[in-house]
Amino acid sequence: MGSNSLSKTNWALDYVKLIASVLILGLHALPIFRNVDANAFFGQWLFRLGVPLFLVSSGFYFNRMSQQTKLKYIKNIFKIYLIGTALYAPIFAKSITGIFDAIKIILFGYFHLWYLSSLLIALVIIYLLDRFHCKLLYSKVLMILLILMGALFDEYYRFIDVALVRKIKIGLLMFGGGRSTILFALPLLMIGGWISAREKIVFNLRKWIYLMLLFISLSLSIVEFLLLKNWLDDGVSLDVTLFNYLPAVFIVILTFYLSRSKKCSIDSRYLRKSTDVFYIIHIWIITLVGRILGLSYELRFAVSAVISLVFSLSIVWVFNWVKQKKIASDALNNAPL
Repeated sequence: MGSNSLSKTNWALDYVKLIASVLILGLHALPIFRNVDANAFFGQWLFRLGVPLFLVSSGFYFNRMSQQTKLKYIKNIFKIYLIGTALYAPIFAKSITGIFDAIKIILFGYFHLWYLSSLLIALVIIYLLDRFHCKLLYSKVLMILLILMGALFDEYYRFIDVALVRKIKIGLLMFGGGRSTILFALPLLMIGGWISAREKIVFNLRKWIYLMLLFISLSLSIVEFLLLKNWLDDGVSLDVTLFNYLPAVFIVILTFYLSRSKKCSIDSRYLRKSTDVFYIIHIWIITLVGRILGLSYELRFAVSAVISLVFSLSIVWVFNWVKQKKIASDALNNAPL
């Protein structure tokens, strides 16, 4: 597949990101099953694939934007983050213990909003590196180093009995631990940007090669999950590991092959926009479904996912409807008499 055939509107990626949103909801809805091992498998492995997919795809498209569009995109993420923070203020305001705690929550995000905060800061870093033509921007050595450090300070530090490493880990906990801006969001965005910058090489390979790499990466991440779970038992979180981001890289690449080979009759832009709404509101939905309906674990997850999807799609539809009405009204008012 040549680079000139890359689809500007990757409908397959829009659908995959919607699935990733449901995976993230599942992570936050745990426990889903009554079986402890099932919850561990889904919560500490499968559901962890969602966020890396968003970051890699965001990095890919951010690299293709003009400088002006990049600034506009950063501003939009900032607005979304402010809306999310305001929406959850009634929840986290009760748990604030002091000024430092309040500043930490506002800067680095309440609960799931850490993602938007990390995305925002990492995008600003990439924008500045690109603006000043820094050669480190898509350095493979830097990307690998950051990923290794993220895995080290999230899980693997437990195997190293070094006081300095543990002190750094404690310090990093203030900023999200291994799953932070610098050690998680930044390298994954850089990977996406690297793919975009070298699209002629990346998309010149056969699809079956990436299918094979996806299979290998899934196998590596499962083996890593099983080993860490066995070695660390209940002390494992698997927020960041050596291989749990790899499947997302190859899934993003494969969506371009699928979007090129098959057409989609449904406009996927609604799905693309609804994932932002989905991500912000799903914690409220899970909370309200749990409190009001009192459903079992499995039903709470399923009902929360359906309500979040319907609600987010409805919000996007309403905003688009209002926008179209405004455009039509402006056109009518500006029409010559």
